Amino acid sequence: VHSFPLLAALHGGACILYGLPVSKRHYHHFSYTPHVVYLALLGVFLVAHAIRIVVWLTLEYCAKWYLMGRRQEGRYNYDTSDYAQRWELYQILGKLRKVGRLNLMDFLSGTPYMSTFFRLLGGEIGEDCCLYPAGGDPYMPEPDLVKMGDRCVVDCASIVCHLNTRGNFELKKIVMEDNTTLRTRSRIQQGVYMERGSMLLEKSLVLTGEVVEADSVWQGSPAFAVPLPSSGGYGTFYSRDTGSRRV
Repeated sequence: VHSFPLLAALHGGACILYGLPVSKRHYHHFSYTPHVVYLALLGVFLVAHAIRIVVWLTLEYCAKWYLMGRRQEGRYNYDTSDYAQRWELYQILGKLRKVGRLNLMDFLSGTPYMSTFFRLLGGEIGEDCCLYPAGGDPYMPEPDLVKMGDRCVVDCASIVCHLNTRGNFELKKIVMEDNTTLRTRSRIQQGVYMERGSMLLEKSLVLTGEVVEADSVWQGSPAFAVPLPSSGGYGTFYSRDTGSRRV
C-alpha cells in the first residue's frame, strides 16, 4: 500500500511516455529530456498519492463506524466485553496511516481538515480550533468521547479517554470549553473538564476526573494551579470524583 504511489509513477509514467502495450514498445524511437520524464513521473505520483489518501480515509471511516460504532461511557472489562478485540482490529487497520516514520495525519496537522477528520469520527469539535500543529503522539484515540469548544489549541499533547487497570477498562468523556490550550507533551486523562480559558503547560498531567478552572494555568505531574502574575495567587482545582478542592 505504501509503495503504491511510487510504483504507479514508474509504470504510469512509462505508459504516458512510451504507450501500451508493453510488449510493443520501442524505446529507441523516443527521446525525452529529463524535465519531461520528471514531470510525467511527478504527475502520476501525485494522482496515485491522492488516490491512496482517499482510500485511507474511506477505510478509516468505515472501520471506525463498523468495528467501534459510537463509543459510550462505561466499563468494558476484558472478560465481559469484546471492545478490546474490536479496538485491536481497528488499530491494525490504522497502520495504513503510517508511511515509514511519517503519518498521513501529519499532513493535516494544524489545518481545518484535522478538525473535520475528527468530526467524521464522531468528535464534537468547535470552530477555529488548531489541532496538533506539531504532530501528535498519539493523536486522540477516542474522538467521539471528546467535546471541544471554539478556538481551542492542542499541540503535541495527549487526550486519552480510557483507563486500563489490570483488565478493568473504563471510558469517560473529556470536555474542553472555549479557548482552552494543551501545550507540548501535556496530557489529560479520562473525565477531565477544562473550563473556559484554562491552559495546561508543557509535560504536565491532569489526573482522572479533575476540573481545571476557568482562566487558570496548570503545571506539573500531577498538575496543579500555578500563580498568575495578574492575581498574585494560586488558582484552585476541584475533583468531581472525590469532591475535594485545593488552593
